[in-house]
Amino acid sequence: MKRLVLALALLSPMAALGQAVVGQGIVDGKIIEILSDKTWRYAAGADATAPHCQLMDGTVSFCADGSAWQATTALSAEADGSFVKDGSYYGMLIVDRFGTEAGISPQMMRDAVLQNARRATPVEPTVISVTPVTVDGQQGETIVFLTAYNGASLVFSDTTVIGATQSLQIITYTLGKVYAPDQVAAHEEFVAQTRIAAP
Repeated sequence: MKRLVLALALLSPMAALGQAVVGQGIVDGKIIEILSDKTWRYAAGADATAPHCQLMDGTVSFCADGSAWQATTALSAEADGSFVKDGSYYGMLIVDRFGTEAGISPQMMRDAVLQNARRATPVEPTVISVTPVTVDGQQGETIVFLTAYNGASLVFSDTTVIGATQSLQIITYTLGKVYAPDQVAAHEEFVAQTRIAAP
């Protein structure tokens, strides 16, 4: 479902949970409040169960209320958002301003993910699986692969979603030699907390 976010300036900011409300908008027909820390939340009465979301780049948000995923310092210069869970799982969101209109395809994204892994480490990545997924109502795929860095084995899960004018990577990784059930669950949770608005 496409989302429309329309920002409206407020005449006087109000404090809310330590953050000033700097604007309002609409997401899926519900009023949101845009906060001074570049996050947003549903306005009072719009949806009492809606999570507090952190806007990554204007079209992608990460909504982690009640989750063990916490924002952290940048894990990569390319990351629009970096997160850690329980000190052992790491997550990143990367949004690029090109999509199907520029000729980007799932195969091209898969190749780019693996090429980037090759650049970061001398070990050839071993692909475990490539599976279709749905992220916030949009189709994508997840590639899971093993690699190593400085002698440590790593397992990566990289979910890609390609829109007309943007591409999104939802990446989690941890130390390990197999794609264990706890990592599957951590990646699924990370993906589920990602929201995509139409660019």
